[in-house]
Amino acid sequence: MKQYKSTEALGRAMEDIQVSINDTPYSVKPMTSEDRQIEIMRSMWTSQKYEDEESGDSEIYIWRQADKLFKEWLKSNGYYVIESQVFDDCIGYNCSFNNHNYTVYMYAYGKGENNIITGEYCAKLDERDFTKGFVLIVNLMVERSIVEGKARYSIYTSKDADNRRIELLHPHKLDGKNILLFFPQEDMFEIMEKLIYAVNNESLDALSCIISKNSPVYKEYGGNYYNDAFYYSMVRIHREHGDMALGYVTYNGIVYSMAPYIDNFGWFDFSVDNKRKICIINNHSFYEEGAIFVKSDEEISCDTFEGIPVLVSVETFPAVLSERFALKAFFDNGEVIKYVLPISREDEEEEVISYCRHVFTDGIWKSAFVNNTPEAWYRGFNDCLPCVCFKNGFLISGMQIYEDGVIYSEPVSCEEVVYEDEEICVRKVWTWDAVNMYQDEETNTLDVLLRGEAFNCNRISTIASIDGKRVCSLDFVHLGSTQEGLRKVGVRERGYGFINSEGQFAIPPVYEKANDFDEGYAAVKKKGQWIFIDKNGREISIGSKYQDIGHFSEEMCRVSTLKLSSMDLAYYSDYAEIAGIWGYVNEDGYQIIPPQYIYAEDFNNGIAIVCKGEWTKDPKWDNEYNKGRYWTEQELWGGIDKNGNEVIPFIFDELQFMWEDNEVLMAHIGGWECGHWGVIDRTGKWLAEPVFEDIGYVYANGLFAFYNRDRYEPDALIGIFDINQNKVIFEPQFLDVDFMDDGDLKVKLFDRTLNRAVEKIIDLDGKERFHSEYTTISTYRYEDEWEVTSEVDGVSKSGLIDHDGNVIFPCKYDIEWGGISSKSKRIVVNSGDKVSLLDFDGNVIIPAKYDKISGMDKPLYTVSNSIDEYRDLAGLVTPDGIEVLPPEFEHISFCKGNYIICVDKAGCAMLKLVLKSDK
Repeated sequence: MKQYKSTEALGRAMEDIQVSINDTPYSVKPMTSEDRQIEIMRSMWTSQKYEDEESGDSEIYIWRQADKLFKEWLKSNGYYVIESQVFDDCIGYNCSFNNHNYTVYMYAYGKGENNIITGEYCAKLDERDFTKGFVLIVNLMVERSIVEGKARYSIYTSKDADNRRIELLHPHKLDGKNILLFFPQEDMFEIMEKLIYAVNNESLDALSCIISKNSPVYKEYGGNYYNDAFYYSMVRIHREHGDMALGYVTYNGIVYSMAPYIDNFGWFDFSVDNKRKICIINNHSFYEEGAIFVKSDEEISCDTFEGIPVLVSVETFPAVLSERFALKAFFDNGEVIKYVLPISREDEEEEVISYCRHVFTDGIWKSAFVNNTPEAWYRGFNDCLPCVCFKNGFLISGMQIYEDGVIYSEPVSCEEVVYEDEEICVRKVWTWDAVNMYQDEETNTLDVLLRGEAFNCNRISTIASIDGKRVCSLDFVHLGSTQEGLRKVGVRERGYGFINSEGQFAIPPVYEKANDFDEGYAAVKKKGQWIFIDKNGREISIGSKYQDIGHFSEEMCRVSTLKLSSMDLAYYSDYAEIAGIWGYVNEDGYQIIPPQYIYAEDFNNGIAIVCKGEWTKDPKWDNEYNKGRYWTEQELWGGIDKNGNEVIPFIFDELQFMWEDNEVLMAHIGGWECGHWGVIDRTGKWLAEPVFEDIGYVYANGLFAFYNRDRYEPDALIGIFDINQNKVIFEPQFLDVDFMDDGDLKVKLFDRTLNRAVEKIIDLDGKERFHSEYTTISTYRYEDEWEVTSEVDGVSKSGLIDHDGNVIFPCKYDIEWGGISSKSKRIVVNSGDKVSLLDFDGNVIIPAKYDKISGMDKPLYTVSNSIDEYRDLAGLVTPDGIEVLPPEFEHISFCKGNYIICVDKAGCAMLKLVLKSDK
């Protein structure tokens, strides 16, 4: 099904429709739970678009088409779908748009009428548990046509063939009658309320908040009034004809539109621009042909403007890309608002800018000051509130700054001792009204979540230094980690770009999509096409034929003419992420190796592992859950150099480099039914003949592990093969094997005497470094010590040993993983549902009152208690068990320099831990 991108395309008329009654049902049958699951998984994981889709059950399929196309319409019109639910007669969608919550209920039908969608019927929707926010309804007609034997669908709400668009409706009550109100966005209601308030109060301040600065026009029978004349017209009409009120107009007696009116004068409609500002107001007669106007007694009391605080002072921000002219305004209620002059993107880098018939430069913008003396905007208008003035004569009212700006959040310095004893002092050094924050490992700066549920979901975030200073004034909708000195960021209504460590744009936010930098290049999407950029912002075109793109590795980048994911394949593949039709381009964007491989890896020391084959959509693989997906009859893996020459023959069933080694490869040959694994070098020469049932991924000093059967089968045992000696040095006998840095092996085997598995450290001759009856030996956790566990009376208990097997602490307690520290001589012991902290002599430091104690390598330990299955609250204690912070914090993390981030419902705080012994 073609995924249309515009309302016009979604509702385009279908000509020469030849369908039977069975083709186009008179009712809609809901999708089954299996149908819904498939649609959810596909929408989450696949980007492949299917041109043709059919189903034996046309009722279900009409429903699917309406659901699919309407979701696309919601997305293309700015609605973000959070969740959906199928009901007996409709599908509900919980959405967000312009910071408002909506629940949209979609009804769909085929050739017949759907007469149940009336005001009375829809009035009940507000009471549904699924309903969250403002209720909207859409009643779609789904039209199916057969073109060359295949089904095509379109959706629309109007029967008029010349006006097939999508219209959203809202259940409303008018004079006691339930009606459907045509008015698609809640913020339009707010604009109407503000317009009525502004006109009735003759408030230019209020009008300036809702009227476009780009030549607004009022259209009346007597002519058109622009710019200043627009404002004079609003005052003139009010003074001559009285207050504006709220009414309703209908052309069909069923669906109404809300409209402001002035008695004995007429009613109005208006249009808004992409900034949600009124740009055109039209006047209509009450006696307009075909229209019925209903005057309402509803009262409009817009309290938005009544509670606006008074502007006190102002500071300008240094110019940054995407916010050339920005200021910080302080109000008497303590709020701080950031306001950005809405200049066009094209003018952003010009030295001199013209805005609303005023000239601006960076110097003029810095001249901003607050004029506390009321000043008239135009003769005949009320005086405005305190405003920001500039030396070029331009002014911005405090009301407009408050309405059009956004809350500016920044750290607040403080000096508060949280805890102090003879050894340490913990001070709170600054706080921030933010949701969460973490430290970026590469730059040591802080990622600060200002608004949103999480760092990766609907977030607004910024960057700060550890000492509590914002790195820049910008707020980002996406904030990536630092890669090669640059961070990918997203700016609302702009796009993706990259900033440096100072928060300045190294590459402007102009891209639709962007990947992180890798080897000096980043793949970005511009005007629907993938291109590359270097760190200077130089753009490298690679043409428009690629649907998927990798990243640079050894000056070569994978590119594919087919976008595939795991949900697009008719079978499971470990390599689904690199499935497609792949070739390679160089750093100048030139195609060096044409797209031809169904799987392709990045280049590794001059060689790329690739796979030959052919993708097909064979109907024999289709079923009710799996349709139109890709299959390949044969996979032939091999290796190529950077010119596309074959350096490893294409004869293998599977091929991959051994872990952390680019000289040897594990290879499977002979088919999956009868074949075996072996090891080859970079020319395809066998280093270990293909006689193994399975091979481990690790290669160390000529050694690799092999299995006596598939590793996932029960009782699979591991042996060791030495390529240098070309022989098996350990027959399959181990349950697990780790290659240690010093050349020894850590092995797990079954001890028949103990009747359980044990781990041992052995050399290549099989000699034990020390006698071990330990169940586990953790060789990676401590530098000079190993944490061990052993079965004692059927219970796993932990201790510490040195590298020669000498006991530092015996296995005598059920200790939490990582809960033992020889430095502080403390252990965390499981005590039923809680844990307790003991010293090495068994003395209780902290009784069993916390669910978890961790971070024993820190000067302070983190303690936490579970609130529910998904949420813990954390606190801090000293190694002696004294509570520094109670477990009431959503998040606690240690930063470099003994700084500590603490997050709770009140916001974020930065603590500083001072060790008095360091002074």
